[in-house]
Amino acid sequence: MKQEWLLLDMHLHSEYSKINKPSESKRVKSMTPKEYVEILLDKKVKVFSITDHNYFSKSYYDEIEKYIKENNINMKLINGVELDVYVKLSDQTEDFIHVCMYFDDNVDRNMLESTINNLYKDDKGNEKRPYFNEILESLYDLKTKIIIIPHGDKERGMFKNGLIDHLNIRDVPEFYKYAMYKIFNAFDVRLNFLDKSNEFWASSFCENTKRFNKLIEGKSPEKINEIKDHITLKIKNKEYVLSEEENAIYDYILKYGSYFAYFIFSDWHNAEEYNPQINNFIFGSMDTAFESFEMATLDPVSRIITSQDTEIQIPTTILSKVNFSINEHKKQVLLSPGLNAIVGKRGSGKSLLLSVIRNLVDKEDPEGALIKYKKLKIDNISGKNRGDIDISPGALSSVAFLTQDEIKEIFENPEKAQKTISSYFINIKDIDMSKIHDIIDVGSKIIPINKNYKNLTSNILALKKFNDYNYNIFKELNDTNIRVNFNNLIKELKITITNIKRLNLNADKVERELNNLYELQQYYLKIVGLYNKIIETSNEKINSINSKRTNNQITQRQNMTDIKNIMDEINNNFEIQLNFEKLKVLLDNFSIENPPIEIFKKGKYLFVTYYEIPENIKYILIEKLTDSISRGNSIQDIKEYMLNNNNKKLKVSATSLVSELQKYINSNNVFQAKKEFYEIKNSSIDYKSILKTMKDLNEQVKQNNLVNLTEASPGMKSVAYLDMLFDLDETILILDQPEDNIDNDYISNYLVPNIKDKKKIKQLIFVTHNPSVAVYGDAFNYVFAENNEEITYKNFIIEKKEDKEKLIKILEGGRASFSNRNKKFGNVLGEEEYENS
Repeated sequence: MKQEWLLLDMHLHSEYSKINKPSESKRVKSMTPKEYVEILLDKKVKVFSITDHNYFSKSYYDEIEKYIKENNINMKLINGVELDVYVKLSDQTEDFIHVCMYFDDNVDRNMLESTINNLYKDDKGNEKRPYFNEILESLYDLKTKIIIIPHGDKERGMFKNGLIDHLNIRDVPEFYKYAMYKIFNAFDVRLNFLDKSNEFWASSFCENTKRFNKLIEGKSPEKINEIKDHITLKIKNKEYVLSEEENAIYDYILKYGSYFAYFIFSDWHNAEEYNPQINNFIFGSMDTAFESFEMATLDPVSRIITSQDTEIQIPTTILSKVNFSINEHKKQVLLSPGLNAIVGKRGSGKSLLLSVIRNLVDKEDPEGALIKYKKLKIDNISGKNRGDIDISPGALSSVAFLTQDEIKEIFENPEKAQKTISSYFINIKDIDMSKIHDIIDVGSKIIPINKNYKNLTSNILALKKFNDYNYNIFKELNDTNIRVNFNNLIKELKITITNIKRLNLNADKVERELNNLYELQQYYLKIVGLYNKIIETSNEKINSINSKRTNNQITQRQNMTDIKNIMDEINNNFEIQLNFEKLKVLLDNFSIENPPIEIFKKGKYLFVTYYEIPENIKYILIEKLTDSISRGNSIQDIKEYMLNNNNKKLKVSATSLVSELQKYINSNNVFQAKKEFYEIKNSSIDYKSILKTMKDLNEQVKQNNLVNLTEASPGMKSVAYLDMLFDLDETILILDQPEDNIDNDYISNYLVPNIKDKKKIKQLIFVTHNPSVAVYGDAFNYVFAENNEEITYKNFIIEKKEDKEKLIKILEGGRASFSNRNKKFGNVLGEEEYENS
């Protein structure tokens, strides 16, 4: 049986709409079956229903169906009608609603025509105004299944704009589960509803529709779109604040509107152009079109797609058939797009089938049937894809397997699962370390000064002993370099102060350092001046000595060498103290701007790569510098070390002042890119555009728009990892009994919604014995494995009544068990009035 996405339009009209509804006369016209069908065929409609107002024409249905069959057209006509259902409102006034009703293929069209037409005209041709209960009582005699869908499109215009699409199945616990079934969809017309329930449903729908109509009455399309946008934000972010008027509409949507499956049918009246703006697709088969439509109304999340396209493509590369033999007994298993549930008792051959598929992917796979089930003599493995191409062992691609052990591993050791998704994290560029390297470079030049420069005086005094000898005079020191160096540093500090003040920050500390530099400049210029004064005096004495002759020139040269060396030490000491001042300036002005982050969005998760920079990084650097000094803890200790004070020496483990700082910077856990992943709670935000720094990210966490899962419990991580596996790129995803290691809460709130979402774009093949996975996941195809001396595989689809009976027995323990659960839970589920026989 070929299953596909079927384009359908279940709300069309013909010339027969005007018979019991004269007001429709101008909107409909006579049209041959050929004309009618060809118009729909041109728009690629495959399933349709002509829902004339308060009238059913057997002859027109028969003619159209005959034309379709005789011309071998791939279309299906479903019996339908649109009825005026009259209701009495709570204020005792009368009104009516439009309700579309669709009838099973086995309905007697003669009886249907007679029943519908007698509802609105008596024997004398007078108009009748039937209530919902009267309509159902008449239709009961048809002994057929009916799908009932109220027509709320025109009145509830905001839903027509797609607002309901933003609702999440988790936002409203009952959404698409039980209440919707009771309210209007697909029930056997036996005595399923009490009279009170029938009329209450009809009047309630009418009143709620009118109430909603009043909420948006008189509003322009622009205003309605604005309200729609605001409510969409509210649906996506519960913290968003609506106006009182908007909040009333929002409450209506959650409490009432969410119980309905929303089709956007064309309501085409055939005197007008047929040009639907939105197309509706249901998943199913042309052979069971009515039942597929029923399944779609019961589970719209799973089986309805609305699109402007006229075709929904299903990948041709997915599996459609698997063939193999066991001990020369041939086996064939058919597979559907979407969810395939392989069910059966333990040891029935479910896992064997997965192993056969493994061999289609890899002939040598040790977990494949050829090796793992060697004793069963597995042979002749082959397959076909949806494009009808043969698949030999090793030729199947784009498949991802997740075994029970792997699922168990995720829940017991979620850190291992992180390796599976590590590729989602984006690499981030290296952090700028230039400022830190400047500190290390300057700090490495700070050593204890040499105090022996005081010997200069004694050396000069010794010159007095050589009055009889000839000496060279000395040059005075040039203070230009000192002035230039200090002036450059002062200029840099002034620029820094200007920049700080532009940022409206306090620059007092830097200005004090500037004053210190001025004082230090004057101090060293004074020293040089004093030295030059000494040299000047010395040169005067030397000139005097040079006027005499001496023979002790060796002593003369030695003294002069000593004086030169001492002058070099003075210059070196000056450089050391100048570097100390540079270090202070670098530390005072040190900062690392909040570095950028890289983000990658995958489904409802956000992967973040970033550098974590401590807020007190400047003080950490000072701490690491002083760690190289015995009992060091401040900048003053660095100064004492530089001045060569005995109680401030380098530690034995330190080779220089920057030893500990270099160890800190070079360690593996400092300034390394870190990775964290977050669950997105507010999907309306464009995180790619607003998250530039960690400050931005932390703000979103604070607002509860993102939840950091990196430090979450192992259970929360495991749920997230399993969610992400559904987003793997492979087209075919195969899971072996995923529910065995997952709690029921995850199955209901995470696994099933994931299945419903992903099966529209992937082929899912699950081995399962959990009804929640198979039934609530809405399997399109069931493969029943059974082992009674021989392993057999049978295909079932839930659209077939005979298959449904067998599936109840397989999945639910039989009709009696299912009925017993219905009785126990009926009041809670809202199905207390259903028969359980």
